[in-house]
Amino acid sequence: MKFTTIFFHLALFLLMASCQAEEELVLQEGEIHGAVHEANIGRVTFMGEAIPMEKYTEKDFLTSFGLRDNVDFNIRIFLGKTLTYYLHELAPDLPVSQLCKKGNYQFSFYVDDKTKMAEPGTGNNSFPKHG
Repeated sequence: MKFTTIFFHLALFLLMASCQAEEELVLQEGEIHGAVHEANIGRVTFMGEAIPMEKYTEKDFLTSFGLRDNVDFNIRIFLGKTLTYYLHELAPDLPVSQLCKKGNYQFSFYVDDKTKMAEPGTGNNSFPKHG
């Protein structure tokens, strides 16, 4: 019985300790994923459909497309560093966990000086459809 009680208390202690310990996030500068990425850092590109990065070539870049309610809007942004790393450059004293909680981004697309789409940086690829 004494062994069972000790085992129970040890298991309870380990469970409580693991719930309280938050894994420390490590700041990653990011990496360049191939020649297309390296050649287009700083560019926003458009594609007709979602294409995996390893299959994406400059031939897939669209130079024009029609905005319609029933058409998906696919973009690929080539950054030299992770978004979190860019936030770190703006606020170097904040820990990574705070950069992830407080940092954000937004895309706005204009046509003829009028906002056609705006999307807060939610990490997904869905854009509200606006006329």
